[in-house]
Amino acid sequence: MQSFFPLKVGNWWIYEFYYLDANGNRTYKIQADSIIVTGLDTINGKPCYVLVEKCVEGSCYPDTEYYFNEGGRLYHYTAPGMHGKNPRDWYILANLKSYNWDMFSVYDTLPHGNNPSFLHAVANINNNFETKILFNGDTINCRNFSRKYKYTNRFMGLDGDTIENTIRRYETQFYYAKYIGIINQKNMYFEGYNSLTNKGVEKVLIDYGPK
Repeated sequence: MQSFFPLKVGNWWIYEFYYLDANGNRTYKIQADSIIVTGLDTINGKPCYVLVEKCVEGSCYPDTEYYFNEGGRLYHYTAPGMHGKNPRDWYILANLKSYNWDMFSVYDTLPHGNNPSFLHAVANINNNFETKILFNGDTINCRNFSRKYKYTNRFMGLDGDTIENTIRRYETQFYYAKYIGIINQKNMYFEGYNSLTNKGVEKVLIDYGPK
């Protein structure tokens, strides 16, 4: 896993971000960010690498995230209180050692009138094939990794029946290049009860180092 997502103090990446239309095509650039591995830390008992993300073009908030490798899996932690993000414990971002499925669920309770509703997020993550990505004029072999979330609003109706609606789906495709890291990432969002409205963002690697 370390070879596909090289974590070492001093490593850096520069990405551009583009909005995607309903067909997954780029419309216009949003911003460009730099990500630097700045040091080491311990979060919830796990020794990890600290990655700091900053804007180099456009407008965004600086961000800090934490990663570590264990058993061929890449784990990711988002710190609490960062421009609206909820605190989350470690979760699997990728499993590039095997071609198996990983699955996890997240539950939360939300107010819904006089009845509570439950936000249920299910993520299926799979990395079952390899693909090729063009990067700076070269064709790079990449491992593809997909993740799918479904947020379901579930609550008790006035007649006692359980009402459940899918309010949002997320589908993300990651492309990891050996000794480079994430070379491309596409996030598609499907909103509304019938998940008919979709949009997305593409993250494209521009440069990285050291080489």
